[in-house]
Order: sequence, then C-alpha cells, then structure tokens
Amino acid sequence: MEKAKEKMKRESDAANLQRVAEQNVEHQKFLEQEKVREALAMRALEAQWSEVLDKQERQRDRQLKQTYSRQAKQYGTAATMQEEMQRIAREDEARADRHAKELEQAAAKREADQTNERRRLQAECLDVLSIQVREKQYRKHSETEREQMVFQREERDMKQAELADARRREEQRKRNHQYKAELIHQMQLQEERKVLEPYLMSKAERQMNASLLKKLPAD
Repeated sequence: MEKAKEKMKRESDAANLQRVAEQNVEHQKFLEQEKVREALAMRALEAQWSEVLDKQERQRDRQLKQTYSRQAKQYGTAATMQEEMQRIAREDEARADRHAKELEQAAAKREADQTNERRRLQAECLDVLSIQVREKQYRKHSETEREQMVFQREERDMKQAELADARRREEQRKRNHQYKAELIHQMQLQEERKVLEPYLMSKAERQMNASLLKKLPAD
C-alpha cells in the first residue's frame, strides 16, 4: 500500500509539473499576443496622433494665411514685399522647429512607453518563475517530511514488534519454568507415593513424566 501510495504521489507530482509547464507555455503565448496587440495599438495611436498633428498643421497654415492676408491688407504700402517674405520665412522656420520638437517628444514618449511595458512583462515573468520555485521547494520539503514520518513509523513499529516478541519469550520462559516446577513437584510427590505406596503409580506413568521433563528447555 505504501508503494502504491508512493507511485500515485509521483504520478500526481508529474501531472502537476506537466500542468505547470503547459500553463507556462500558455502564459508565454498570452504575453506574446499581448505584446503584438500593444504594438498594433501603439501604431494605431501613432497614426492617429500623426493625423491630428497634420490636421492641426493644416489648420494653423490656414489661420496663418488668413492672418497674412489681413496683415498684408493692413500694412498696405508700409512694408515691402521682401520684408513680408522674410517675416513669413521666419515664421515658417519657427513653425517647423516647433513641429520637429513635437515629433521628437512623441517619439521619446513612445520609446519610454515601450521600455516600461517591456519592464512590466519581465517583472511578471520573474514573478511567475519565483512562484514556481517556491512551489517546487514546498513540494520537496513536504516530500522530505513525509519520508521522515514513514521512516519514524517503521522504526517505531519495529521497536514495538521487538518488545512484543521479547515479552512473548519472557512469558513462554515463565510458563516453562512454572510447568517444570509443577512437574518436578509432581515427580517428588510420585516418588514419595512410590515409597509409601509402591503400586499407586504405574511404571508407564513414571516414564511419561520423565520424558516430559527431558523435553523442557534448559536455562
């Protein structure tokens, strides 16, 4: 029964390890799918953000053109065409610089978000591995305790069996002594009776008692 229980325990542990391995594979697939979904979502956000920036840029261009038109009407002959073109060029350059900075900031934010997401996934994987290591250590500790309990129980049973056998031998020895003493006493009585009444006990009875006395174990 102990061997059968041990076999069942090993089979259960093997099944548990198999389930843990399958769960790890499923978890890894889930993490990869999550990574793909997050990458797709990030690209969609980048496209949406780029579209928003383009729309804002077009709107600023329209507003700037309207402003230029109003200013040109207001300036009239006060400003020359060259000055107006230089001003427009400066504003265009400043606007281009702002747009470049915005794109640079968006790229830096996107890279930071990706780095943080990778760190989060790595932390989750480490947590899963840590849990598996703790479970393995717990199973090993439980197995050691169970083996110790089985060994102690077997040792206790052997000691109890030895004590019971010693008691049985002692009781048998006492019974033999008692039987021997009773037989010797009976023989003495028979000897006395033989002296007093020679024909009270037959020769066969005396021979039988003598043979029984010889069969008793010697101390």
